[in-house]
Order: sequence, then structure tokens, then C-alpha cells
Amino acid sequence: MKSYLFVVAILTIGLFCDAGLVHAAGGSGANATNQGLILSDNAVQVFFYGVGATLILFGLASVGYLYRMNRGLSWKFQQSDTDISGEDH
Repeated sequence: MKSYLFVVAILTIGLFCDAGLVHAAGGSGANATNQGLILSDNAVQVFFYGVGATLILFGLASVGYLYRMNRGLSWKFQQSDTDISGEDH
């Protein structure tokens, strides 16, 4: 939960710390201009390659998980401490 709040705080700070605000505060002598990036011609293609690679990665992880569950592979370090030590502890 803390990492989620940290990400939200960083995004909020980034939203409000604009070049125009720095100029309005007198922190910069440069004119505030539109500094947005122009998308290249293949930006959509790169985006879909990224989405495809992410889906392939999740698919491989799912196959590995299903293989492990189907074969009943588990190790003692994956269990809670009460399962290892029993009721005598």
C-alpha cells in the first residue's frame, strides 16, 4: 500500500510541477513553451510491441505456474512457519 501511495504522490507532484509554474515563481528566465513530444510515425507499432511482449511474458509465467500446480511441485520455504514446525512449536 505504501508503494501505491508513493507512486500517486510522485505523479501528483509531477502534474503540478510544470515548467509554467517554475517560470511563474521566477525560477527560470526562459519562456514557458509547449515542450510536449511529438509522436514518431511508428509510436503505435512500438506500443503494440510492448503490449505483445507483456502478454507473452504473462503467458509464459502462467504456463510455468500451471505446470508447477499440475505436477504438485512445492518446496518447504513456500509454506508458512506453522506448517513446517507443526503444532508443537
